[in-house]
Amino acid sequence: SVPAEKKEDECAFIPSHEQLFRLSKAYYEKHGTWARVFWLTSAQKERVVKHSDNELSYHLRYMYTPIPNNHQLRTDSGYDQRIFWFECDKGWKVRRMGPHMSASFPK
Repeated sequence: SVPAEKKEDECAFIPSHEQLFRLSKAYYEKHGTWARVFWLTSAQKERVVKHSDNELSYHLRYMYTPIPNNHQLRTDSGYDQRIFWFECDKGWKVRRMGPHMSASFPK
């Protein structure tokens, strides 16, 4: 058997932008303000800020498109930018999503 200390600590590694985008997209489409209304379709700009060993914020500018026949009958698409707050406990996950245009990309 493998000794316990050999087990890789998921929280020791910051996820890639691709992983963060995938997790943020899943959160946005299942739990976010626009769940079942819009799909988060692509990342335009990304920035990661590590706050502690098990907390980070993922600033994301993204494109969104309407889900066909959604319950709000929205047909618009466009872009927004939000902060997705991640925490790690046996793997990284989104804890919450910031409000409309909350992400920042300092020059």
